[in-house]
Amino acid sequence: MYGLNDVVKLASNENPYGCSQNVQKVIITELNKLSLYPDSRADQLREKLANHHIGLNHDQFIFRNGTDELIRMIM
Repeated sequence: MYGLNDVVKLASNENPYGCSQNVQKVIITELNKLSLYPDSRADQLREKLANHHIGLNHDQFIFRNGTDELIRMIM
């Protein structure tokens, strides 16, 4: 219709290149943990981010299951 031959769909937040091989390796190594609940506070991730971003403390990061949950938590 528009004369385009190669179109990359980005509207659904999809990656046209597929999953990284590094990510695939990590997923495979973590498969045995699928039956466990994740750390709801993401302590390990928050510590790593604080170590990476100089001047920020681990308690300055917050992770939730989407914006709705975060807004409810703030309210």
